[in-house]
Amino acid sequence: MYIRKHPEIKDIMSYFAREVLVNRPANVSEFAASVFADPELRQNVDRFKQQLDESRKLTDLG
Repeated sequence: MYIRKHPEIKDIMSYFAREVLVNRPANVSEFAASVFADPELRQNVDRFKQQLDESRKLTDLG
């Protein structure tokens, strides 16, 4: 399966879902186009994943 060979897709989709929930765009299609066309998408996803990992570590400590 393609997604199993490319786990980064899960990270990208999680990032996008969070962005939609936070920004609540009126036009999700246009918003998606802007998110996925952003030249900093990789850095944004990496930052999101790092924040998520840090949050999980803090949760595991409690």
